[in-house]
Amino acid sequence: MKDLMAHSMLVRSSGGFDHVSFRPLFSAKEAQDAMLKANALAGKFDDPNHDEIDRMLL
Repeated sequence: MKDLMAHSMLVRSSGGFDHVSFRPLFSAKEAQDAMLKANALAGKFDDPNHDEIDRMLL
């Protein structure tokens, strides 16, 4: 469940999707842990928008 929450937060923050639906029931501590994990994953995640912009600039 923690991985699912973290990945959902990461996908939402990428701006690469029109709609993401996810309604978990979790505690404030679990939400905080998921936010920290999503933040750590964000540094490793390269959303598709970067590639599209690079191709346009070539």
